[in-house]
Amino acid sequence: MKSFHYEKLAGTRSHQRSMRLNNQFRLIVEYEGRSPNKTVVVISIEDYH
Repeated sequence: MKSFHYEKLAGTRSHQRSMRLNNQFRLIVEYEGRSPNKTVVVISIEDYH
């Protein structure tokens, strides 16, 4: 998902991923469970500017 800038976060947030919504905001998500029953949990929408 390169166009969404889907990235794994680092440090204390290494279990989370971010996806760019636009130039200002990012969607922060985490995965719960194991395959094939993984669930994506929306943690927050953050202002990166």
